[in-house]
Amino acid sequence: MILTRFDPATCLLLWCVISLIGQSGCSRSADGPARYALQGRVVYQGKPVPAGEVFFEPDAEAGNSGPAGIADIQDGKYRTRPEWGVVGGPHVIRVLGYESRVPVNAGLGEFGKPLFSEKRVKADLPKTSGEFEIVIDK
Repeated sequence: MILTRFDPATCLLLWCVISLIGQSGCSRSADGPARYALQGRVVYQGKPVPAGEVFFEPDAEAGNSGPAGIADIQDGKYRTRPEWGVVGGPHVIRVLGYESRVPVNAGLGEFGKPLFSEKRVKADLPKTSGEFEIVIDK
């Protein structure tokens, strides 16, 4: 038998069940691995990187897993937002560095001229909030 009409009580019950299912699915992200706030300097050839982005990816080859972290570089410094922190342990850190941040309407997008092509650094990050300096030599 296919129901084509629901009385108000049935609709309310159905809405409650769907809401509970939806909420339980959303709370799974809160049950994920702990993330830690990380901040520090980003240095390229001995000088602070003026602008850019840092991506923290757990190093699967070293047995680490979890969500990636991300941070913007401003005036040689970065700081992860709480929802984009790192899980700690072995990571591959990808760095994009630029000479400056420019207005979007300048035609270059958010960043100016690249300082270098993407650089990758492997590091064992702390499993606690703290500071970590990223040094790129080449």
